[in-house]
Amino acid sequence: MLQTRRLALEFQDYFSKQEKKKAVEVVVWKLPCTDMIKINIDGSFFKAAGHGGWGVVARDADGDVCFSAAGKLNHAQNALQTEAEACIKALGFAREYGMQRVQIEIDAQMLVKAISSADLDLSPNDVMLREIKVQVFLHFNSFSMSYCPRTCNKVAHALASFGAKVVVESQVVWPGRVPTSARDLVANDLVAHVA
Repeated sequence: MLQTRRLALEFQDYFSKQEKKKAVEVVVWKLPCTDMIKINIDGSFFKAAGHGGWGVVARDADGDVCFSAAGKLNHAQNALQTEAEACIKALGFAREYGMQRVQIEIDAQMLVKAISSADLDLSPNDVMLREIKVQVFLHFNSFSMSYCPRTCNKVAHALASFGAKVVVESQVVWPGRVPTSARDLVANDLVAHVA
């Protein structure tokens, strides 16, 4: 009887450890450091149509939106091009708003790799990648670019989807806010951060 009980406890212990291994940590958007502005960017690419869109949202250490923007790319060749265009636009807006210390977050690992190395310097997107590197060198005191999963980049993703559908103007900028369609996503980021 004692041996049966011991085996039952070992069995239970083994499977409870397996369940703990399966538990996945939920990744959420995080506030930037006190003196940084976090800019989430995203690009969308529609291969069949040959066009895309980009979206950016900048937030301060309190989670307040500094600006957001979205735009359409009428001629896009690949996804990396739309992501790079989003980065160029984000850096341009950050410069216009006088931001010196920026942290870019993106859900495209290839762009992070392209900016931090010379691996894609001779790719079709080489000119855009070099432009990003030059802007960073010339205009920012502190710069970092990091990968984040899509769950942390929902606002920029929504803006890029919106940008791809823009018809009248090539880009739309919302100083100090996001469009109504993205307000709930911004609020969810802040709620997830506090929780």
